[in-house]
Amino acid sequence: NPNEKIVVLSQLVTAGILSAAALLWLKPIMVPLVMAILLSYILAPLVDGLILKVKLPKTIAILSALLITLLLLLITGSMISSSIQTLSNNADEYQDQIQKLIDNSISGLNNRGMNISEEVIATHLNDIPVASLLSQLSTTVLDMLSQSFLILIFVIYLLQGRDPSI
Repeated sequence: NPNEKIVVLSQLVTAGILSAAALLWLKPIMVPLVMAILLSYILAPLVDGLILKVKLPKTIAILSALLITLLLLLITGSMISSSIQTLSNNADEYQDQIQKLIDNSISGLNNRGMNISEEVIATHLNDIPVASLLSQLSTTVLDMLSQSFLILIFVIYLLQGRDPSI
C-alpha cells in the first residue's frame, strides 16, 4: 500500500529529526559520557590487573588507576606547558627565522622568473586566523576541564560495574 510507505517514511524522517534534536540538547551530558566510556576502556586492563594480579579490592584498584591517570595527565600537561613557555620565550627568534625563510623563498622564486612581492606573501600570511584557532583550542581545553568532574563520576561508575574476570 503506497500510503503505508509514506507513513513509514514520514515516521522515519520525524524520528531522525527528533533524535538529532535530542542529541543536540543532550550534548552537555553525551560528550562527557562518551569520553568516560573511552577512558573506562583504556583503564579497564589496568583495573583488572590490579584486581586479579595484585589482589586489590575493586574500589582501591579503580582509585589507583585514576590516580595513575591523573599523574600521567599532570606530567603531560607540564610538558606541554613548558613547551609553550619555551615557544613564547623564543618567539622573536622564530619570527626572524620565518622572515628569513620567506625572504629566501621570494628571492628564489624571483630568480626563476616569478615576480612575487613580499607584500603579497605578508597579506596571505596575515589572513591565517591564528588567534581564533588558539582561542578555539583554549576554549575546548577549558570546556574539557570543566567537564572533567562529570567524566570522573561516569568513569568510576563504568569501572565499578565491570566484571574483572571477563
